[in-house]
Amino acid sequence: MHSLTDFTYTMIGDKELKSPGIAPRAMEAIYKLMEEQKSKFSFKVQVYMLELYVDRLIDLLAPAGKEVSFKVLSILSND
Repeated sequence: MHSLTDFTYTMIGDKELKSPGIAPRAMEAIYKLMEEQKSKFSFKVQVYMLELYVDRLIDLLAPAGKEVSFKVLSILSND
């Protein structure tokens, strides 16, 4: 489980989600819009939320304690 850093609090909110962060509020808004338009359209939603920390990608939606591996690409520059 991730520690409750300022970034995590801003993105997710508190542990009880009494004060939701940006991600839960954005998803709520998306699903509300989908509900309003469901008679006109069909929807398929896939959500990914990754954190890049130092040189590691962390899946923020993975169950607590589950290790997830990613193929990490190198970023090169012409400095």
